[in-house]
Amino acid sequence: QGAGEVSRSSLWLRAMGDAPVITQTRPYAFGVTNPVNVKLPQEGDLHRSNELISVLRALNLYETAAGNLQRERVLNELNRIVVDWVVEVGMEQGLDEQEARQAGGKIFTFGSYRLGVVTPGSDIDTLCVTPRHVSRDAFFKILYAKLQQDARVSKLTPVPDAYTPVLKFSFDGVEIDLLFARLPLPVIPSSWNSLENDLVLRHVDEKTARSVNGSRVADLILKLVPNKETFKVTLRFVKHWAKARGIYSNVLGYLGGVSWAILVARCCQLYPNFAPSQLVHRFFTVYSIWNWRNSPVLLCRIKEHSADGLANFKVWNPKVNLQDRHHLLPIITPAFPSMNSTHNVSLSTKRVITEEFANAKRIFDIWDKKKEISWTEALHLVLKPLDFTSFKHFLELQVFAQNETVRRSLVFTFSSALA
Repeated sequence: QGAGEVSRSSLWLRAMGDAPVITQTRPYAFGVTNPVNVKLPQEGDLHRSNELISVLRALNLYETAAGNLQRERVLNELNRIVVDWVVEVGMEQGLDEQEARQAGGKIFTFGSYRLGVVTPGSDIDTLCVTPRHVSRDAFFKILYAKLQQDARVSKLTPVPDAYTPVLKFSFDGVEIDLLFARLPLPVIPSSWNSLENDLVLRHVDEKTARSVNGSRVADLILKLVPNKETFKVTLRFVKHWAKARGIYSNVLGYLGGVSWAILVARCCQLYPNFAPSQLVHRFFTVYSIWNWRNSPVLLCRIKEHSADGLANFKVWNPKVNLQDRHHLLPIITPAFPSMNSTHNVSLSTKRVITEEFANAKRIFDIWDKKKEISWTEALHLVLKPLDFTSFKHFLELQVFAQNETVRRSLVFTFSSALA
């Protein structure tokens, strides 16, 4: 690889102000198939990638430096509160102070924040991991009370009965969704940076496994893409497109954040050296013709476990599980136990999603093949918001309660029940 190629492949990264991640031809270990194309981007591809980033910045899709610092401060402070709470619970249960402090406890992130595509005003998905002496009841009672007394916390809403139980609140202006996971371990080491090891799931209940897997899936997605920076830029575009077109909602039968991230990651695996401009174009080409009936979207091979404490987890397998055979748009999470992230998709929502893929592809083809519009014009046309005046019927669900805290809890409970 020549010096000119190295310079070209890192050009758009320099424009972002990030350290260059050099794209180069090498043996591939990403995905369940070989890549489709390993060519390096040309100058025009990199120039269009810079234009793509400019469009995303103009749409205010990048958090500011001050916003990122505020998020870091909030996470550090929240981690301190959680550690202090774990110590208090331990001492109440008879541990001496040294034992209680050594037991640990830690906050992990997932979702858009962990994937590096957080936007201004968006929430942070967090997971509170504790040792075995801390119960879920203590999370929703003692930690809740501790947060309730903190002047920096507002809109505190416990939702213990949700499919994945959560505490929702705002901390110093940053919206937080906090999940809980008690692991059957005496100590949670502060040195843990990831929950990637499958053994953390040994002997945990299903609610805990669902909570933990948010973090595990995010970590594995980042690990399974050839170039994290190209992935992040492409994902920012795709997420905004899906929201603009009204198809970003797992609850309503479309795709949620995890599903969109997996789709983008698979496209990155198939075209590991492509620049973001190429990936955005190819994304819609690939999924407008994808054979959903016979080809689930996978980032890695699905794992089965026979080890004690892991064998009872249900893993997505259409050959064994009748229900899995009927999934219409299977997009499979990479972390054990693998599951279909799109089980809510129906025939009607699948039709809408595939029509939107085809529509975006058509616009990019007008730019690429007919040269009737510029690249920037194509981007804006693809990102054009859905015209709601074209619809005749709407459904509105109103929720009333005796106070705002109960209303917020009911809204979240009803929303999760739709899933």
